[in-house]
Amino acid sequence: MLYGLFSDRHFLKKLFITGLPVAIEIFLISLLGLVDNFMIGQMGSVTIAAVGLAFQIMFLLIVFLFGLNSGAAIFHAQYWGKRNLANIHRLLGVSLIMGFAVCGIVSLAVMIFPDVIMRLFTADREVILIGSSYFRIVGPTYVFMAVGFAFSFACRCTGHPFLPTLTSLFGVVLNTGLNYLLIFGNYGFPQMGVRGAALATVISNATSTILFVILVYKRDLHIAAPVKELFDFSRAYVARVYKVILYSIVTTMSWGFGMIMYNMIFARISTEAIAAFTILSVVSGLAFSFIDGFSTGTSIVIGNALGENEFDRAYLYGKRSLVLVLLFSLFVATVIFIVAPYIVAVYNIPDATRLLALRYIQIFSIIYIVKSQISTMVNGILKSGGDTRFILIIDPGVMYVAGVLGGFLAAFVFKVNPLWVYVIMNIEEAIKILIAFPRFVSKKWVNHLAD
Repeated sequence: MLYGLFSDRHFLKKLFITGLPVAIEIFLISLLGLVDNFMIGQMGSVTIAAVGLAFQIMFLLIVFLFGLNSGAAIFHAQYWGKRNLANIHRLLGVSLIMGFAVCGIVSLAVMIFPDVIMRLFTADREVILIGSSYFRIVGPTYVFMAVGFAFSFACRCTGHPFLPTLTSLFGVVLNTGLNYLLIFGNYGFPQMGVRGAALATVISNATSTILFVILVYKRDLHIAAPVKELFDFSRAYVARVYKVILYSIVTTMSWGFGMIMYNMIFARISTEAIAAFTILSVVSGLAFSFIDGFSTGTSIVIGNALGENEFDRAYLYGKRSLVLVLLFSLFVATVIFIVAPYIVAVYNIPDATRLLALRYIQIFSIIYIVKSQISTMVNGILKSGGDTRFILIIDPGVMYVAGVLGGFLAAFVFKVNPLWVYVIMNIEEAIKILIAFPRFVSKKWVNHLAD
């Protein structure tokens, strides 16, 4: 298997070209989160907790947009295997309408009722006040996210994976610079604190998204369709793609709500617990950028093969992807474990919070290996064949029964240490892999959808 893995240059090249740009882009976004978290972290544990909880709404929208556009990408990849540009354009239009509608509504909600939304997460008045001030400014960025996600996924699936990465890099650099100026008031700029971080996010996100769309049309890429073609779809066409995309959205949104429940559990335990968990979330985001990129690349490569009716090749690519991600995750897990003390050392937080964050990260480094297998198997392999109904059962289903319920009972019924709450929450990963692997071997996920 290992010889076949590394001797198949076509597979490795295609996986590298499609997956690496995604990994870099998600890594940059996560790195931006780390920079934000570090700068805001200089203002204390309460501020970290407030912004971390406010970010949960953006996180939920990112999850929704990922579900919407990764569901669309199942068809994009198979359409591209058949070089069917007309349907790619129609599908891009569907993604834009759905994403714009949902993100627009949420954007208005967080700007008009920020304190109400913050109370869903915490009862701490100071945390609510800081988080609300962040919400009032950051709201408009959600709409730009909807446009960026739709074009980015379509662009990657049609042979242009690096353009979204380059514009994301520009956005990260711009955001980091604006954070430095606006949070602390450097070089004569007003010292705005968390409001400066929110304003920097809006400006950088809007600028990078507009630049991305301009470049798509200026370079006349495959997805650069006239507005009329983007919205030239019938009810029959929407019905054909609806079920797969809907299952993808429900799955990712259910998972996203589960993650928010995790944050709510830690927030209700203590401000120190949620501050430590917020630091872990940034680190895990960086680590999973590689796996998310790998999963996306796997989905595209296998989706192209399925679109060409190469079913045996698709299954072989799946096996090779699992071996490759195992080797890679072992390396990343080792690095995380070693550098964990240096990561938590940069935060201006109490020693007890720092120690808790360190233990969270060290435990995560071990769990990361199993999580990487699950992510590749579910979001890369099974999803490429449109096996979204099964994914809905295994991914959020197991999460709620084992992770959320287990964490709730551990925290509020048995009242165990926050460290053990985190360990109990992650029992779900072992259960998932026991269910997902037999599904992969059965080949029931191998489906052609691009007719």
